[in-house]
Amino acid sequence: MIGTFFDKNEIKKVLQLLNLKKKYVKSFKYSDVNKAELIYKSKKRMSPFDFTGDYFYMIFDMSTGEKQALNLEKMDSSRLESFVFFLSSKNMIVEDQSGVLEASGHHENLFEHFANVGE
Repeated sequence: MIGTFFDKNEIKKVLQLLNLKKKYVKSFKYSDVNKAELIYKSKKRMSPFDFTGDYFYMIFDMSTGEKQALNLEKMDSSRLESFVFFLSSKNMIVEDQSGVLEASGHHENLFEHFANVGE
């Protein structure tokens, strides 16, 4: 599996997106993963004008004890089930304590679903 990561510095990120600076690329074998966990956390908004997304990522627990994160914030939730099914076909255990798959399976907007969970 290959993940491409961008710098947190906005200027460097723009340069990476324009292919003027190298992106960070990490790869690992599926067999090196003990389990994966879906994480969705609602972001606390300090302003009504904060339109940035919530925290949505997958943590891979590696056989070395290391943890790798894969940002899923830009993933279309309709493809999430297929992605998890693919990982399961590679004998990977995928945990979902947040209930992301259930909400996605009901075609719910994840932002709206998790905003209403705390109410």
